[in-house]
Amino acid sequence: MMFLSLISLGKAKCDIKITNYGGDLIAEENYSTNTQSFKINATNCFNLQISPERNVLYGIYDIGEYTITASGENPDEENVSIKININEVPQEKRNYYYFINHCGTFPMITSFFYLLFNLTKDINLELQVGRPNTFNFTKIQEDYPNTIYYSSVGDSFHTFELIRNISRDDPNSYFHVRVDDLRISQPIYWLINQGIHQSRYEVHLGSDGTGTYNIFYNNKLNTTEGWNVVAEKFDKIYKNALIGNISINTHINNCIIDLDTMIFAAVTYPNIFLELSNPEMLFTSDEALKPVLKTMKLIKIDVINIIKNQTKEKVDYLYEISMINVTAYQEKYFSEGKKTCFILTSNPADSLEIKSYFNQTLMTYPNYTFVANPHPDGVYSKELSDWISSKLKIKIFENRQIPTELIYSAFPGELSVGGYQSSSLTSINFDDIPFIYVKNGPEDLMSPFNVFYQNSWLKSYLMPFNDSYNPYIPPNDINLLLVVGLPLLILVLIIAAALITWYILFLRKKKATKRINAALLE
Repeated sequence: MMFLSLISLGKAKCDIKITNYGGDLIAEENYSTNTQSFKINATNCFNLQISPERNVLYGIYDIGEYTITASGENPDEENVSIKININEVPQEKRNYYYFINHCGTFPMITSFFYLLFNLTKDINLELQVGRPNTFNFTKIQEDYPNTIYYSSVGDSFHTFELIRNISRDDPNSYFHVRVDDLRISQPIYWLINQGIHQSRYEVHLGSDGTGTYNIFYNNKLNTTEGWNVVAEKFDKIYKNALIGNISINTHINNCIIDLDTMIFAAVTYPNIFLELSNPEMLFTSDEALKPVLKTMKLIKIDVINIIKNQTKEKVDYLYEISMINVTAYQEKYFSEGKKTCFILTSNPADSLEIKSYFNQTLMTYPNYTFVANPHPDGVYSKELSDWISSKLKIKIFENRQIPTELIYSAFPGELSVGGYQSSSLTSINFDDIPFIYVKNGPEDLMSPFNVFYQNSWLKSYLMPFNDSYNPYIPPNDINLLLVVGLPLLILVLIIAAALITWYILFLRKKKATKRINAALLE
């Protein structure tokens, strides 16, 4: 009998520990107030069950109360029973944390509109941006004291760590995450795969511009066949993320393009939104697909109207942190008595193309003051810069990082914009887009400009590339020719006329002399 008791005593007890997806222990005193998805770690346990029934091998993520039971090796031991909740964080109790992580210019605009026009300055904010010169982040850091700022493009492991620690330490934390639409892998890893319940976050994907529309149509996501392929892929990733079962390198490069076709499927899922300049451009004629596309959570960002509807104080602050000096720009770019037109160029800046297009543009539109506006990443070579400035007498905009649409809003009625196809043009009034550069014709228009053009909303001149162009002579050069060259030409003509007259008289005299000599001989 004693021997049997010793055997029973030697058997280890059933032990159940509850952890979050990151492996952090959830304390027993927090079981009733828990807001995290959880995993069950059982040792020396038999007949492990959970009610309501779930697969105990994976994470538990649905809101509700759960009862976990198991028995130990010792039949005399009482069964282990644990009750634990996953609670939704009520809106009134949320502690908000904001994460802005961008590369693209348009996503940056949408996020800073949200930041400047909707939030107070005492918010908890983390910034990581790939274009640190787009806004004055030194000023933002001063004005938003709870800001953590990373200016370099690189890994975002710190964001992963920060979100994990906050979610563990603050059960009422709520995460508002803003990334470029092409980088949806980041929030999946930061949030869902860590077991942060969907009641505790929202993800806003800022559109990368024309590329977003092209991805939609080029991958035939406006057809049931194309959509189903992408939707199935994303569903598999999302469901694995819910149970903490996806593996994405924590050192995610800030500008990685990943899961790009899955943007659109993603925004049919809870709390994931896509912000676009023209969401109505994502449409289908496939009747079976129309109800699905209606579930996409799309937010229209009308840059110009959003600015118009703000107070002067907020707009002035926007221009201040955007480094737009209205007075200086007025004098430098808008002072020649003609309407100014910014010419947007591409990345990379192709010198041959730009020279062809610029020559044609200046000959076609003599009544504009033109300003060359380089792409944020499309730096001009010294040779091209010298050619634009010296040969064509065109000024080059001094801060290519400033979004064109913000410049346009600062000078209403004074600025037109043309050039290469750009997401900036989707925010400009169509009447203020005199021309668009295309290789050949309308067939080279990207989405959504092709739709705008087909519907006659966009009536801009489509300027084709021509490598056998006639060099443009700026008016100043013509004036120089008139002032200096014309008198020289007249002098040359006078001398030539005098020489010709002398030669004619010489010939006549010679002939007359011959006649006289001939008469004398007779």
